[in-house]
Amino acid sequence: MALALQKNLPVSVCPVENNEEGLKYQGQLKEIAKDSIVLFMGESAPLSVGAEIVVEFKVEKNQFFFETTIKKINGAMLDLHKPKAIHKSKIREGHRMSTDMKMNYTPWTESGRFETKLTDLSELGVRMQGRKELKKGMLISIDFYIKEDKIRVLCQGQVAWCRVNEENDQLFDTGVEFTTISNETRKRLTRFIQKQTGVTVDPQ
Repeated sequence: MALALQKNLPVSVCPVENNEEGLKYQGQLKEIAKDSIVLFMGESAPLSVGAEIVVEFKVEKNQFFFETTIKKINGAMLDLHKPKAIHKSKIREGHRMSTDMKMNYTPWTESGRFETKLTDLSELGVRMQGRKELKKGMLISIDFYIKEDKIRVLCQGQVAWCRVNEENDQLFDTGVEFTTISNETRKRLTRFIQKQTGVTVDPQ
């Protein structure tokens, strides 16, 4: 693998078999050994030794993924066979729409569930507004519901930026990129944004 991977890199794990919706689970890269890769999984996932999975991650404006199988499971740690190749693609720009709806999130490394206002939505992520300052790179679990199309979004995301609101210094505007949104949910979000904005979106 020519790509230099860093520890604690957020990754998503997508089981290959019996996963028609393309569900993904949040993890972090912990170690790259001579013949294996070790991931820490932050949530319970239906995985077993020998299962085929796809691991996805982002570096700057590029999307990477590799296919592998699970060698060993030790609690929350996954020991993976080292892949023969890592595939790369350019992250396309997402179409955005302004909105005003409630959203809940839970920081990966903290206890507590927080309510915030979702102000901007795309198939790649959200912008939210709340009273809590979040650090860049922080992982959070996301939960919101779009009534118009009955879309429930349950996924994880990574904080891309956070800054004080220009009009109210008691509030923070935060940009979050989706890391584990399922393929089916992403397609439904794309269709919803297209319907609301009248802009044709390619639901890759």
